[in-house]
Amino acid sequence: MYQLFVQRGIKKLFYIIAQIVSFMIIIFCSTLVILVVAHYAYDYEFPKLSLLILFYLKLYLYSIPFCLLAMIIGLLAKNTATASAIAMPLMFLSFFFSGMMIPLAQLSGGIRKIADNFFLTQLLSDLNHTLTSNYTVVPNWSRISLSVGLICLLALLVYRRKA
Repeated sequence: MYQLFVQRGIKKLFYIIAQIVSFMIIIFCSTLVILVVAHYAYDYEFPKLSLLILFYLKLYLYSIPFCLLAMIIGLLAKNTATASAIAMPLMFLSFFFSGMMIPLAQLSGGIRKIADNFFLTQLLSDLNHTLTSNYTVVPNWSRISLSVGLICLLALLVYRRKA
């Protein structure tokens, strides 16, 4: 697909922005479906519109580092098979340490300490707090800012090197 864009003169940045926008639309639709199913199947009450807007703003803001990681992998990999081979272990570790595969309460010892300090865990905890007023892990915003800043710097360096 990307080669077709290059042949027609479409720039890399446009392609990357289109990927991010499509990802954001998918996030919006899928979370909205989850809320609707929760409402009708489990009597979940929809939050106020202002709270829902705040939730989506945070969700989009928090997804930016992961879009940048995908961009870094895509720019560094020679082909899609290599990119997939790099991304899969990173996704697995992210899902594992954030409590998406095994609940955080069941993790113990060193793994729990890593999970508690993992920036995705802290971001998900803040999203949970937005809708429920409960944290699973209290976010350390300086650590999150450092992690996101490093990802942004790396993305910029890789993009400039490959552009």
